[in-house]
Amino acid sequence: MSLRRPTRTVLFTVVLCGASALIVTTAHSLWHEKYLVQLAYEKNATVLELLGLAEIDNLPADDAQGLFDEFVRTEVREGVTVYTAEIDGHLVGYAFDVIGRGRHGPIRGIMAVKADRRTILGLRIYDQHETPGYGANVAGERWLGRFVGKVILAPGFAEPGMIIGGSGDLPNRVDAITGATYTSRAAAEMLNAAIRAFYSDVTLVPLQVAYPEPAFLGVTGLPQNTTALPPPKTLRPSMLVPEGTVNLAAGRAVTSNDEFPVVGEVRMITDGDKAGAAGRYVELGDPIERKAVWVQVDLGGVCEIEAILLWHFHGEPRIFRDVIVQLADDAAFTKNVRTLYNNDGDNSAGLGAGADREYVETFQGLRVAAGSARARVVRVYTNGSVYLSGTEDPMSQFTELEVHGGPVN
Repeated sequence: MSLRRPTRTVLFTVVLCGASALIVTTAHSLWHEKYLVQLAYEKNATVLELLGLAEIDNLPADDAQGLFDEFVRTEVREGVTVYTAEIDGHLVGYAFDVIGRGRHGPIRGIMAVKADRRTILGLRIYDQHETPGYGANVAGERWLGRFVGKVILAPGFAEPGMIIGGSGDLPNRVDAITGATYTSRAAAEMLNAAIRAFYSDVTLVPLQVAYPEPAFLGVTGLPQNTTALPPPKTLRPSMLVPEGTVNLAAGRAVTSNDEFPVVGEVRMITDGDKAGAAGRYVELGDPIERKAVWVQVDLGGVCEIEAILLWHFHGEPRIFRDVIVQLADDAAFTKNVRTLYNNDGDNSAGLGAGADREYVETFQGLRVAAGSARARVVRVYTNGSVYLSGTEDPMSQFTELEVHGGPVN
């Protein structure tokens, strides 16, 4: 009997351990399955919310999946899933997975950008295991909110990406997470890996622009009633655009709401001559009505536009008023009209008050990033100018308009 009792004890122990292991394994399997389902919901719902397609508060899982399937298209680029959102053929924006390893486990999130492929709509972290009060702030609204409005493709940088930490007022930099150096570094690495993957479908090169000769060196004093700053003393930083980008406006016909120029002809606005000299510009406007005049270029079909460059007369320093740059999808300029730039701070042109600064016209002109915006027509408004002495000129002098882009793929 004494020999059999230990055997029974061992057998009982083995059976008990086996049963316990089976229960634990089954429970873990069921939990893990539910965890993966929840992660999938969090990911899809986050994409919908960041792209403005739905508010996820109390949104049932089936409804979220239905919206996702209807409006979002997915593809994998270099191991990163990219989400493209469209409504009735209109591009809403993009989102992509941001996944990396933190100090205590995986960090999973979604970054969304506007249709311009540059401007950040938002960043959300929906799964993380970092230290509460420190690294866990990677998922906090206070830190994530700093990304909104920043760009992932900044002028003057050799490649797309974000800077986490450091200093300086840069369009692609945000402060690091306070007290969480390791998590901040991990966040930068995973963000930039995802951003590079997002852009892996195109080859980016510096935008090539032939600038005219400067007509003057520096300025002294600015009028009191302007938001302009002194012009830069160096050439503006280059911007990255897809390889094959060209000036789509070169030689194309120009139209205007002023049919009778005082000086020159509107065709001169796309003739390639950007010199800041007499006889190289067209003068438009009505000195009595004092309303904004516009010029526009029809590209002949919808194109992907990366940048718009505009030169007014720059033979002497002036500040041109109410400069507004718009796009439209049709020749009549009624379909999907969008404003890319507006420095009309008091709405004197009647197109809405703009938040962009005025600027001193120089040989560098105005450059407006369009970020692969799809459009057929580019229109530019201007409403006279002011000399640095404060003297007003009701007429508007246009020298050249360039539209850099390419055909829709």
